[in-house]
Order: sequence, then C-alpha cells, then structure tokens
Amino acid sequence: NKLSKLEESVERILKLATQLGQTYIITNAEGGWVEYSSQLYIPKVYNVLSKLKIISARETYEKIYPGNPNEWKNQAFALTGEKLDESTITNIVVLGDSKIEMEAGVNLSKMYSTARIKTAKFRESPSPNELNNQLKLVLAKFEEIVSSLKNWTIRLEKQV
Repeated sequence: NKLSKLEESVERILKLATQLGQTYIITNAEGGWVEYSSQLYIPKVYNVLSKLKIISARETYEKIYPGNPNEWKNQAFALTGEKLDESTITNIVVLGDSKIEMEAGVNLSKMYSTARIKTAKFRESPSPNELNNQLKLVLAKFEEIVSSLKNWTIRLEKQV
C-alpha cells in the first residue's frame, strides 16, 4: 500500500528530526487540519505529531495579514525563531513543497548570525509514491544535513 509506505517515511523523518532537535510543523492550513488528516489517513504519524508543536500560520496571522499567506509563514517562522539561542550554532531545516516556507526559513536564518539554513524543496502536488521517494532521499542524508556547518539547498521538484 502506497499510503502505508509514505506513512512509514514520514514517521521516520519526524522521529529522527525530534531526536536531533526542536521540531515544528508550520502550516498555512486551518488550525487542527494537520492533526485531523494525519489521524484519519496516517495514524502512526499522528502519534508522533502529538509530541510536536504544530503552528497554523493561517489561524495565527490571517486576521493581521488578510490574503497574504507568505506573511503568515514569515511571521510563524519568526515566532519560532524567538526561541533560538543566539550563542550557539542553530540549524534551521525546512522541508516543504512551497517556495513560501523556503523563503520564510531563509528570512529567519538572516535574523541570526549563528544560524545555518538547510532547505529541501519537494515537488508540489506529488503522488504518494513520489513524495515517499523524495522523503527517502532526504532521510538518507538527514543526519548529515542537520549536523553540517554549511547551508544546504536541496531541490527535489522533478519527478523522482
């Protein structure tokens, strides 16, 4: 089953991310959508998500910045950045299918001289199999990506 393979990859990358550092899910979806859809379709992931901070940028910032999803994400990323320790090197790792979150991650990294930004841009609207393949590629190098003192940009937008 393609969905169960995808569920396994998402679960693995989220578990690894939480072992390696503070992990957030920042979405422009309505509040509760990530939890609801994961509980419905990928319940193993839902169990991992219950241990993470999930931020609905839309719910938090739509009234302040109506019709501006870019700014919702920028503000949500900046909010998480307030928790960063400027005295240590911080790795900001952004995985997503939208340029919006890539830009928000880069903007956040510019606010901190010790921040290293690592972005992995996935294909927009992939099939479950394509998304699974993209996640597996990132997962294979995830620890190296996170621990590197360099900035990384990974683009997986073509069919894999």
